[in-house]
Amino acid sequence: MCEAINCPLCGTSNSKLFHATRKRQWRDCENCMLVFTDPKYYPTEEEERKRYALHENDLEDAGYRNFLMKLVDSICEKLPASSDNLTGLDFGSGPVAALPKLMQTRGYKMTVYDPFFALQDDSLSKTYDFITCCEVAEHFHAPAKDFRLLDSLLRSGSWLAVMTSLLEPEIQFSTWHYPRDITHVVFYRRQTMQWIAQLYGWTVEFPKPNITIFQKLDKEISTNTHVNKQSSSDKRRRDEDDDRQAKIVHSVDKEDTDVS
Repeated sequence: MCEAINCPLCGTSNSKLFHATRKRQWRDCENCMLVFTDPKYYPTEEEERKRYALHENDLEDAGYRNFLMKLVDSICEKLPASSDNLTGLDFGSGPVAALPKLMQTRGYKMTVYDPFFALQDDSLSKTYDFITCCEVAEHFHAPAKDFRLLDSLLRSGSWLAVMTSLLEPEIQFSTWHYPRDITHVVFYRRQTMQWIAQLYGWTVEFPKPNITIFQKLDKEISTNTHVNKQSSSDKRRRDEDDDRQAKIVHSVDKEDTDVS
C-alpha cells in the first residue's frame, strides 16, 4: 500500500502516483490538482545553489530579454502609467536582478528578494503595489507557505504576476523539459492557479500560456466576489485532462531523463 503523502499546497493526503523514473517520483493531488515531486527527492540547499549559479541571466542576450518582456508587458498592462508612488517586489530575483532592470526602463522601481542571492533585511516586512515571480514558483518546496507569504506582501488591489510553465492537458509529462531540472519540484495546472485564487479571494487570468496574473481584492469586495467563473473551454480542458490522466500507466522509465 502506497504511503500517504500530504500535498505541499493544499495539505490533503489524497494524492496518487503520477509518474516515476529510477531517480524520482511525482504525485498528483486530486484536490488542488498540483503535481509535485515526492519530498524525499527534493534537492538539498547546496544542490539548489549550485544549479541557480549556472543560470545565465544576461540582458544582452536577445532571446532572454524577449523571454522576460512577456512578463514585463503583462504586468505593465495592469499598472497605472504614473509610477511615482508605486512600489514593486521581484520575489526570487536570482543572482542577477534582470527583471527589475527591465521594469526600470518602464519607470517602475522594484525591491529584490531572493533566499540565496538577495536577502534584503526589510524586503519582506513591507507591502507592495505589484509583485513579480519569474520562473520561481516551480521551485517552491512549501508552496502553501510561499503563497501565504505573497498574500501578506500584497496590498489591497495590488497585482501578482507569476511566470511558470503550466502543465496543460496536451503535455506529455515523461518528455516535458520542465521536470528535467531537479530544482523544479512543483507543477501547476490552470485549475491549480484557480484554486489558489479562490483560497485567497484573488482574481486570476492567463494572458499568456506561461503567465498567470492575480489581483488581491479589497476584503469587502472579495467576500462578495468569487474567482472568475470557469469558461467552457477551461471545463473542456479539465475533462480532457481527466481523460488523459485516466489512461496514464504509472511505471518506472527505463532511462531517467534528469539533467543536473
